Formats: sequence, structure tokens, C-alpha cells
Amino acid sequence: MPPKASKSKEAPAERPILGRFSSHLKIGIVGLPNVGKSTLFNTLTKLSIPAENFPFCTIEPNEARVNIPDERFEWLCQLFKPKSEVSAFLEIHDIAGLVRGAHQGQGLGNSFLSHIRAVDGIFHVLRAFEDPDIIHVDDIVDPVRDLEVISAELRLKDIEFIERRIEDVEKSMKRSNDKQLKIELELCQKVKAWLEEEKDVRLGEWKAADIEILNTFQLLTAKPVVYLINMNEKDYQRKKNKFLPKIHAWVQEHGGETIIPFSCILERTLADMLPDEAAKYCEENKLQSCLPKIIKIGFSAINLIYFFTAGPDEVKCWQIRRQTKAPQAAGTIHTDFERGFICAEVMKFDDLKELGSESAVKANSTLPKRSHACGGGSGFRSMVDVDLVASWAFVIAAGKYKQEGKTYVVQDGDIIFFKFNVSGGGKKQKTGHQFVGDVLSLAHGLLQLGLGNGDIVAICGFNSWLLESVGVDVLVWFARKLSGVGISDWYLEWLLAVAFVGGIVAPLNYRWVSTSPACSFEEAKSAMLMVRPVMLVTDESCKHWYQELQSNALPSVKWHVLSGSPSSGFEKTSNVLTTETLRKHVIGTKQLDYSWAPEGAVVICFTSGTTGRPKGVIISHSAMIVQSLAKVAVVGYSEDDVYLHTAPLCHIGGLSSAITMLMVGGCHVLIPKFEASLAIEAIKQHCVTSLITVPAMMADLISLTRLKETWKGRQYVKKLLNGGGSLSAELMKDATELFPRAKLLSAYGSDLCEFDFELLVSNVLEEWDCGCSRLFCNYFHCFCITFTTTMLATRLGMTETCSSLTFMTLHDPTLQTPAQTLQTVDKTKSSSVHQPHGVCVGNPPPHVELKISADKPSTIGRILTRGPHLMLRYWDQNPMKATESTNDFWLDTGDIGSIDDRGNVWLVGRQNAQIKSGGENIYPEEVEAMLLQHPGVSATVVVGVPEARLTEMVVACIKLRQSWQWTNNNCKQSAENNLTLCREVLRDYCRENKLTGFKVPKLFILWRKPFPLTTTGKIRRDQVRREVMSHLQFFPSNL
Repeated sequence: MPPKASKSKEAPAERPILGRFSSHLKIGIVGLPNVGKSTLFNTLTKLSIPAENFPFCTIEPNEARVNIPDERFEWLCQLFKPKSEVSAFLEIHDIAGLVRGAHQGQGLGNSFLSHIRAVDGIFHVLRAFEDPDIIHVDDIVDPVRDLEVISAELRLKDIEFIERRIEDVEKSMKRSNDKQLKIELELCQKVKAWLEEEKDVRLGEWKAADIEILNTFQLLTAKPVVYLINMNEKDYQRKKNKFLPKIHAWVQEHGGETIIPFSCILERTLADMLPDEAAKYCEENKLQSCLPKIIKIGFSAINLIYFFTAGPDEVKCWQIRRQTKAPQAAGTIHTDFERGFICAEVMKFDDLKELGSESAVKANSTLPKRSHACGGGSGFRSMVDVDLVASWAFVIAAGKYKQEGKTYVVQDGDIIFFKFNVSGGGKKQKTGHQFVGDVLSLAHGLLQLGLGNGDIVAICGFNSWLLESVGVDVLVWFARKLSGVGISDWYLEWLLAVAFVGGIVAPLNYRWVSTSPACSFEEAKSAMLMVRPVMLVTDESCKHWYQELQSNALPSVKWHVLSGSPSSGFEKTSNVLTTETLRKHVIGTKQLDYSWAPEGAVVICFTSGTTGRPKGVIISHSAMIVQSLAKVAVVGYSEDDVYLHTAPLCHIGGLSSAITMLMVGGCHVLIPKFEASLAIEAIKQHCVTSLITVPAMMADLISLTRLKETWKGRQYVKKLLNGGGSLSAELMKDATELFPRAKLLSAYGSDLCEFDFELLVSNVLEEWDCGCSRLFCNYFHCFCITFTTTMLATRLGMTETCSSLTFMTLHDPTLQTPAQTLQTVDKTKSSSVHQPHGVCVGNPPPHVELKISADKPSTIGRILTRGPHLMLRYWDQNPMKATESTNDFWLDTGDIGSIDDRGNVWLVGRQNAQIKSGGENIYPEEVEAMLLQHPGVSATVVVGVPEARLTEMVVACIKLRQSWQWTNNNCKQSAENNLTLCREVLRDYCRENKLTGFKVPKLFILWRKPFPLTTTGKIRRDQVRREVMSHLQFFPSNL
């Protein structure tokens, strides 16, 4: 009998919950010093952290997980006798004691309060015993007074936060007419008034819209509290304590939350005994341990529940937040379960126990076998495929087994099987096995065609095909359980297949194609004449190159391959191959062995610089692997990630991230190229958890989503890596509001790169159960070539170092609110000794060495780097001798900067962009960073122009934000024109923010068109400089 379809209506809407919507919640032990916090932590977690008789024994919080005691879980394990048992857990943090004045920094209070902000609930421990041997910070034990002290400190810190937030919102309202800002301001004022009445935020009657905003603040008084009253063993045994009535009265007056009396000394005594001894001791003294109750209530207090999946293979508790609906609950098993959710087959634990306990011993030979992944013959199987025991049949027959839809709110203790379908629509997806098979069949075809070891294949096209009917294509790559690939994965297939047979891929920038046909081919031609490819692979966007190739413009090219099927212009051309043609003419099924190009080269990248012709950078397998491993370690990519390719795969940043996601077995979502509308739709449709951006991309995403107030994609994104330039304070604030659950990092990279590939694979593939370890090993060993770009590098975009040199966490929602993020960044800028102006770009990963080389004693100089991440060499350089190593070679990045006392790297400017004025060196990036902090400036380029007295004069070309105006008159005294800028205002702004006088621009030019860029996105300063000089020649009096 099939499961009974549920006819129940959607559960009535519950009151929205304050707090993060996550299954990874934690609770902190809070209280005054010496009240038993660390002793309780040790007893709960069976650890032995220091717990001494003096204040502030604990400084940094200690963390541990404890299993949730649950008879239901134990019963299911007895019933199914599974190979694996995974219980639910509570994550507990032991936080240092607070004292009066903590919100003002007393007793390291600001640090300790930030630790409380990072948790989701509070165990408030109160001392209700007197012991002359254990000191009290106030000498006299008075738990009610202690309650008032801690509560007041949390409220005062929240008031401080809200006041800062009100200031930030009011400033933003001056620059924008966003209605949401007004709503937030009114709520902040309401919350402030509430707190000033000495009421905690969690006790207020807030609307659903209010709670959505409040949850981004992570206010201390919004967190649920459980009061733990620590008394001596005698009082606990006789259930009497002189302080308890007053504590109870105070708590009832202030919200009436749960109170749990316990004895820390008793629990510690029981923990030190053997289980039999402890049970006997409790029986003789008519006692009972309170720890299970504390753990269960703490788990419930932070609004966590769990459902079960059960069978002979595994019985597991899946933690979710209360009010989670079935599709999101399915997503805790895997994000693909949520994306392809069909229904949830739900059974109540009590029903199973009632109907199945007596039948559990019956024979199970007649039981049906169930596969819980359905739809389209996808072949996907869930992690809980089982031969059900007889008890299931009884439950089903009794009509207790129901199918629930997308609106079903999962209840604690539900036993669930999810049906889902991720087979995709038509040709939009294929399995990972098919993808690997396509790579290998293409590699076979290339070998039979005659592609040899070390041959170069040039590729030009978009990340995926430009399908008229499909805006977003999906590449799914799930290690272990699930796998699949989108039909427009042609670029990745070619990259891997060429490298597999020992070829070298030279990706060409697709932006060249966006120019006129003649110009685009000339730019590509100059790059191809340099490296002499034997094969050119293009998509439909390059079809006009065909005629150029017929004139023998590229004599080295033997084969021209079109990815996909021939269309207009190619139907009758017999000498143009296709990918499918190469696959179809494979003869035999001989197993392939991967091959290596000379020097281990895998990629030739083309750097454009800011002027001049491109240079070919040869990158090795090893450099790609080392940099990808760094991203795994720093960003935290995992197999659960769904990654959106926003960067072109012809760029080093895009390829490095693609390899990273292949390494961890994540899911790839491909769009032809970045467009904000496509990215927004992809994030929502495919539950994207991670992506990379540059400031311009982020600005486009923010601008578009402001028009989509109900856009749900913001809840999925968990990791954002920014490159291509530093985020302004305003853009960072907007980014954290757009993606409130995302960890935001910034990467500083470089344009030069190298290395050897075998480091990763042997350890990764041993546990894969997809039945083709050898195949996957070959697949990974073959990974190919990259391209140069500044696309994903903060400030410097250096292909020679194979992407990122340093990383910096700008915002972590588990630790900071957006306002705290800006404070942290400001603190970083001000906390270092002898810190010059510039942009902080964080610390290097372990394998990257950096140093400063200065011509004279100075903390500022040229930034040098060495390590396995470096390129092999430039294309026209001689190969290194066997005795030489890139690990001993220091590469000049071309950047000027410093390294502070904390190891942070600070960028000041580019060596080739410096301005010589009055005998002083000025780096335009430093001046630009200062001007961009002004709320009226949206973009700026600073250049030096010839000047007789100074040699060069500093000129700033600026673009204004919307609603701002420029005047050539002095607008300093015009108070009513607060959205007006002029030369005097900007010069004063630079001086007030301590920019050295000779660096302040002498002239300002209002720039009304886009700044000229190279094909890799760098500012063409030479062209800006020429236009400025032309402007000065004709309009000297207006500047």
C-alpha cells in the first residue's frame, strides 16, 4: 500500500523566531567569574580545561559538542541495529566571566561580549552557595544582584550597538531614498526605547518584518536564556535553597524563562565515578543527575529539533531549526535534495513504536525494498536506502505513513524518507560518470587525430553555450553519492581532455570577440602567433574567424574545432571539426594513460598589463593545485557547496576556483558569462552557496536585488570571495545585508604562476564509491591550462602567481554583525604600528612567502613573493635547468606596500604607476582609496600630468554617485547643498583624513563616461592620462 497522502492543511503560522535560521546553532555558558561555568563545561563535555579559584581563569572561549540523550534514538538503534549511529548534539561554548562595566571594556568585557554575540543562546549560571574558600568578585554572594549585573551589561551593549546602527542608517538615508532604510530606522528607535525601559529584546512583541531585520543584528538580549542555579549538594538533595525563591521571583518578573537548579560539585563527583558506582550513589542518596535535563533544555531553547532517517545502514538525527519546512529539512542531507524535492514520506515515532515494537522480531523476508530517490530514471539513490523491517509494514497498513508536501513543517522526532528528482530538464544535466566518459572519449579522439604531447590548443568561448531557451545550465559534480553534469560543460571537457593527453591549453579572452570582427581576430592572432597552437577550439561567438583562418593567417593551426553542432556559416565546411565528430570516430576502447607536457606545463596565460602586447605565462599542474588547496583551507569550500561560475574560465581566478570545487566534489552552476539577472536567477533556482565577485559585480547584484524585495536567494549563499579591487565601506555593508548568512572574504592576487600535480589525488579518491577510481584519478591528473587576468585579485591581478597571494575575512556572520565588520576593518587599519595609508589585504596562506624590498631604509617597498605557486616561466624565456627551482626565486609583483607588525599586507600602489611630484613619490592607488571613502564619489582614477615646477602634478578624475552634483565654484559654505561636491570640499576631505599634503590632488576632473579598461579589466592609465592632458590643453581655466 502506498503512503497515505496527507489531507491536513498547512500548519497555522507560528510566531517568527528570533535568531539565525541555521541548524548549526550553539549555546554559551555565561555568568560572573567563579560561579562554576568552567566546572560545568568540563562536566558536560568530559574535558579538563582549567577551572581555578580566581577571576578570568578563562580568556578565550572553549568549545565542545555533547550528544543529546534520547530514548527514541536508542530505541531505533535497537530496532534496526545499524552499521552507523549518529546522534544529535549540542555545541557548548565556555565564555569568560563578565563583571560590572563590561560594556565599557572592564575586565576585557568587550572581547567577552563579542564571544556571547557569536552564540545563539545563553546558559546563565548563578552562584547560589556560600563557600569561604571560593572567592566572589563582589565578596558577598547575592545571585539576584548578579542577575541584574549581567542583564544590565547585555542591555547596555545592545543600546550601544543600536545607537551606532541608527547613526549608520541616518547617514545612508542622506545618500539614498531606499524605503527599507526608513523602516529599519523606525525599528531601531523602537528597540532603543524598549531597551532603555530595561526590557530584553527577546521579550518584545515584534512583527515578522521586524524580526527579519532584528535577526541580522544578533543582539545579546535577543538570545534565549536558561538559568542554571548552582547550589551545594546538600541543598540540591533536600531541594531547598535560601536564594532560590528570590531568583524565581526575579525571573518571573523578567520573562519567566526556564530555571534549572543543579549542583556542580555533585555532578563533578558523579562524573569521576564509574557508571555503576554513580548509579548506586544516586540510589542511596535519592539523587538524580541534572546534566541530561540541562542538555535537552539547552538544545530546545535555541530552537533546535531533529528528525530521523533510519535503516540497517544508518540511524541518524538531522538537526534543523524549529519551523523548518520539508524541502529545507531535505537540504540538510544534501542541497540537491532540496532543489529536487518531490515529497516527504513521514512517520511519527510514537506510531512506529506502538505498531512496530511487537512485530520487530518477525521475519522480514517479505519486505519491499525502497529507493527514496525518484524521478526520470536518474539512478540517484539517497543515503537511507534500506530493506525495511516488518514494523514499517504495520505502520503503513495502519495508515500512519503519510506523504507531505512543500508546506509541511517538520516536527521533532519525525522519521522521514525524502523523494527528490535532480535529473534535470531534458539536456540540462548529465551524470558525473557521463561527464568523465565524455572527457575520456574526447581524449581518445584527440589522440587518434594526432594531438601530441606538448601540443598547444587555443580555446576561445563563453563558459557555456549561448542557448536561446536556457539561461542557466548546471554542472553537478557530487563526490561519493551523487553526480551529474550540465550539457554546456564543453569548456571544462576540453580543458581536461587536452591536458589528459599531455597537451597544453591556451585560453583566449572571450572579450576580444566582443570587439569588431577584424579587431577581435587581430588581438587573438597576436597571442596565437606567440604560442603557435596546432588546434583552435571556438564556440559560435567566434564563427567569423573562419574566413581569416582560410588565408593562412595562423600557419601553425592544423585543426579548427567548433564546440557543438555546425550552424550558420559552417554547414558545408568539411574542414571544420566538431566535438561530437571527434568522439564518434573513436576506434576501440583501449584504456588511456594520462600524459604530461614538458616541465609539467598545463596552462599558458596571457597577461595584458596596463599597456602593450600580452605576455604568455606558463603555469604548471602544481601551482594550480597548491592555490586551489589554499582556497579550500581559507574559504572552507566543501562537497556540500553549490558554486556559481561568475568569473570567465579563460581567467586564472575562474579556473582556480573551478579546480577547487572539483577537488572537494562540489556542485557547479554555469552561466555563459556574468550578467546580474542570470546570476540572481541561478542563485535562487539552484540554491547557490558560494560564488566569487569583483566590486562591479557586487554592485550590479545589489542594484538588481533592491528591485526584488522578496528575492529568496539571499538565504542560500554562505561563502563570498571578492577580488579585483577592495570593497568600499558602503559596498561591504550592502553586501552583508544582501547575503546576511555569507562569510565575506577578500583575496589579493598576482599575475604569474607554476608547479607539479600529484600531491592531491592519491588521498582524495580512495574513499569514492562511484566505481571508477582509476578513471577519476586520471581525470584529476589531467587538469589543464589557465589564462591571465586581474578578475579575481584584489588590487593586483597577477597571473604569474596563479591567483591569490593573501586572504582577508571581511565579515563572518557567525561572529559579527555588519556594523561590527566595519569596526573590525577600521580597527585593523588603526591598530598596526607605523602604518602608512593604503589598503589592507590580509595575510598569505602557509605556502606563500612575501617580503618587502626597499631601496633605502623604509617600511614601504616592492612586494616580492616566492613558493610553489609561481609560474614556470614566460613563454619566450628558456626553461629552468634541473638544478634550479622556482621555490628559490623571488618574484617582483610590481606592487608597492608594507607588512605590518601583525603580518598584514598593505598595498600602497603599483610601481609603474607612481607619480613623481616635487621630488616625492606618490602612488595613485593610495589617493584613490582615500577619495573613494567620500560618500559622493563612486569611482576615481588618479594620474600625474607634466608640470614645469613639480615635474608632475596630481590630477583626480572622478565619477559621482547618483543624486550628487559637481560645481566649479567653492561650495564649502553652502550648507543646503549637502549633495554637492567641488574641488575645495574634496581637498579638505583628504587633509582631514590625514592624507599627506603633497599627495592631495591639485586638480579634479568630472568624468562622465566609463573609464577605459584593458581586456582583463585593468584601468588604462595611459589613456586616461592622455585624455586629461588634452582636456588641460583646451580648458585650463575651468579646472
